[in-house]
Amino acid sequence: GSMFGLANQIVMFLLGSAIATLVVLGYRMWWKRRPTRTRGLAKAPERGSLATAPWWGLLLVVSVAGIVGIFLPLLGITLAGFVLVDVLLGFRSRYQGRARLVSRKEG
Repeated sequence: GSMFGLANQIVMFLLGSAIATLVVLGYRMWWKRRPTRTRGLAKAPERGSLATAPWWGLLLVVSVAGIVGIFLPLLGITLAGFVLVDVLLGFRSRYQGRARLVSRKEG
């Protein structure tokens, strides 16, 4: 930004602000018109559906994610963090489900 002086810094600031504004307004627009009743393709897969996926499909997805993570490390780190949080939430829900099942049997 300092190579071409103050004019370039102002232009780049305005461009960055416009992009950030578009991102925020896009999320806001989606939130107002988001699907509240999901049918067909809009429905998220149920937890544990990876167990029924073909091995070559899982290998392909993991390979592509790994390659993207190598070339775009910040995206790879956030993707790995998202997967870790999702796995931990899955373990927690499975544990809570078992705990509820045991308490019902005891009661």
